[in-house]
Amino acid sequence: MTGDDPGRGASGSSEDAVRALRSGMGQPLHGLWFLVPMLAYLLGGVQLMDWAEHWPDPVDQKGGLYRWALGESWRLPATLLLVAALAWLQWYRGRLSTASVVRTRLWSAAVGVYWIGLCAALVLHVIWFWAVYQGIDHGRTAGEPVLTWLTVPVLLLGVGVVPVVTTASAIRIVKA
Repeated sequence: MTGDDPGRGASGSSEDAVRALRSGMGQPLHGLWFLVPMLAYLLGGVQLMDWAEHWPDPVDQKGGLYRWALGESWRLPATLLLVAALAWLQWYRGRLSTASVVRTRLWSAAVGVYWIGLCAALVLHVIWFWAVYQGIDHGRTAGEPVLTWLTVPVLLLGVGVVPVVTTASAIRIVKA
């Protein structure tokens, strides 16, 4: 005896499974907690890159991390790809009740990959900020960049949430 209503049959358990998949990390829209800071880094990064160009710190420019950060051609495509993935996963989430079991499992795995991608991209954005920030001669700038105020909450988010989300996403992928 499983405790299910005998009148519901197999479709009742299927609906319960879909409902369980949609809860928690099955809500891609919660990824906005990661995407909004990434978009802020993207927009605020223009000021930071301008400062790095005009007021470079000759001491901190020798590292490979600084050179990597200045060749930042990955930030826009990665962020746009995650925004597109959010839109598609959220759209398909509404159709899970009519999807086959295989497609539902693929969606669940895609959600796991999406969350891991969000975590990785957020960490890379913070590393990018730190590398460029360290390469600026702060004695010649007019104050702190706007992104400095964003970085502390994002670091707290990253330290506290990213390991948990990444682990839960890996478990979700394995279960799919």
